[in-house]
Amino acid sequence: MIATKLMYSLMIIIVIINTVNGNCPDDEKETTSPVVTITNTSVNATPECVMPTDCKAWKELGIKQNGVYPIKPDNGPAFQVYCDMETDGGGWTVFQRRQDGSVDFYRNWTDYENGFGDLTGEFWLGLSKIRHLTKEGSNTLRVDLGDFEGNTAYANYSTFSVSNGSTEYILTVGGYSGTAGDSLSSYHNGRRFSTKDNDNDFRSRNCAQVYTGAWWYNDCAYANLNGHYFNTAARNHQGIIWRHWKGYDVSLKFSEMKTRRNKRIFSIMIATKLMYSLMIIIVIINTVNGNCPENEKEKPFPFVTNTSVNATLECVMPTDCKAWKELGKNQSGVYPITPDNGPAFQVYCDMETDGGGWTVFQRRQDGSVDFYRNWTDYENGFGDLTGEFWLGLSKIHRLTKEGSNTLRVDLEDFEGNTAYANYSTFSVGDGSTEYILTVGGYSGTAGDSLTWHNGRRFTTRDNDNDAWDNNCAEFRNGAWWYNQCAFSNLNGIYFKTATDNYKGINWRFWKNSHYTLKFTEMKTRRNN
Repeated sequence: MIATKLMYSLMIIIVIINTVNGNCPDDEKETTSPVVTITNTSVNATPECVMPTDCKAWKELGIKQNGVYPIKPDNGPAFQVYCDMETDGGGWTVFQRRQDGSVDFYRNWTDYENGFGDLTGEFWLGLSKIRHLTKEGSNTLRVDLGDFEGNTAYANYSTFSVSNGSTEYILTVGGYSGTAGDSLSSYHNGRRFSTKDNDNDFRSRNCAQVYTGAWWYNDCAYANLNGHYFNTAARNHQGIIWRHWKGYDVSLKFSEMKTRRNKRIFSIMIATKLMYSLMIIIVIINTVNGNCPENEKEKPFPFVTNTSVNATLECVMPTDCKAWKELGKNQSGVYPITPDNGPAFQVYCDMETDGGGWTVFQRRQDGSVDFYRNWTDYENGFGDLTGEFWLGLSKIHRLTKEGSNTLRVDLEDFEGNTAYANYSTFSVGDGSTEYILTVGGYSGTAGDSLTWHNGRRFTTRDNDNDAWDNNCAEFRNGAWWYNQCAFSNLNGIYFKTATDNYKGINWRFWKNSHYTLKFTEMKTRRNN
């Protein structure tokens, strides 16, 4: 796909004008003058579709939604980060967040070097990754803070970088502005990182142990954002502290540290790589000579070549999870895709099951999300991609409208048994058809409880498209491609035990029409 787009996007027009004339005998003169020659041109073009270097690069590509994105800041491996696309223009790569105390931050050197936590919750990205993010160019650091009374403040630093591991990740920070006061550059600039098992501070004792945290300690700290999380506004120097906002011992409720480069470089980088990847080899052999008298020979004439090259490289975002898999991504998680020419959106990719590359569009696992919803919700999607969710009919249509696709349904009961159903044919129509289902070619261990719904339009409690006199969505407390009514009802009520109820999450030919399941996941993958 990328090669095809490049082929059509490169318009190479080479016009070579050679003017060769003289006063030789007529039978030796050229028949026309000037002569326009179109040369044979060999073009070797190897475009490199460059992965965005950071969240600002994703922002420059038009991505506006907060969330987890893959980046590749340098020649090292790609990794995932959380992008803040809203604060102060967006494009911030978040590397630390504290919000609820769910993650223990009193950890050793290895943990702080490699990172820990959940990118959508509390986490530390890792000193080695922060180094990758900040080692080139000029970067800004932003620190967002919140207290237990609902007040917020921030600190911006126009200079920010972290050195490599051989220096214990020395902090360079300066150029403060903001509302929180400067509790970082005035005291911690130039300091090496310290943990409970690697003491690099100025004090005779280990500040990481004294403050139960890990930081670029001096003697010891004006800021201690990796300290102990207290669930109230405790007065304790071991907490999450920002001295010049609330004092040296008032623990904060929220902190988020993020960085953004100061210059726009991604588009320039693409252009530069393209320039070096296009090797245009033009070999022109012109032999113009004769044995005319000296006064009749042609005069020296400059050889003029007018060459116009119009090259537009479109860096194509992967169309689905299989495309990410083909690019070498083996970790399950949230990735951005653009299946067609519409806006990009995020999906959860299952990179492990049956070869990986599955784009997940439904998951039930704990009852945390209400699935008894209206048409608009089912069309647009709802829930959390890392938990329970429905991706949205409009997005499922975009995923399946072209080519051939497989559907996989994974199921689990409350006894720990699992089963699956594969369908080699799967697509969902557009909104004008009420997202009609096309499905067939069953194989698997769960039994075929879906082909009976083939050709059916989607039904919700407020949009009845089933084959029954009443509304099956209301009757089964769900939303589905109901027939009259259902052999499967995976968007039904979530019961937290193995309940005998037709309104639950059912798959008739595995456990019967009334047995409610513990887990379901629906996912699709293109066949070619």
